[in-house]
Amino acid sequence: MPKTPAVVVAFDVAPGSAEAADAMASIAAGLKRLDDASESDPRTIPDDQLKQWERAAEVAVVQRAGEPQGRWLWMGVLALVAIETGMRRRAA
Repeated sequence: MPKTPAVVVAFDVAPGSAEAADAMASIAAGLKRLDDASESDPRTIPDDQLKQWERAAEVAVVQRAGEPQGRWLWMGVLALVAIETGMRRRAA
C-alpha cells in the first residue's frame, strides 16, 4: 500500500472559531505544491505582496548599563600573563 504524506496539526482554539479557520487557511496555503525553481528561472514576488510584508522602522534605543566589563577581563588576562612570564623567567 503506497504511503501518502500527511500532516497532523493540533490547535488550542475552538473548532468553529475564526482563529481556527485562519490557522487552517494559512496551513493550506503553506502546503500548496510549488514548482522547483532553478538558478536560471528565479522566482519573483509581486510588489503588492512585498508591500504587505513592509513595516515601519522602529527607533532603536541603546542604553548602557555602566562601564563595559570586557575591558576588566582583558586587564586581568594581561596581568596573569605578566605573572606567568615572571614565574617562568625565575624558574629558568
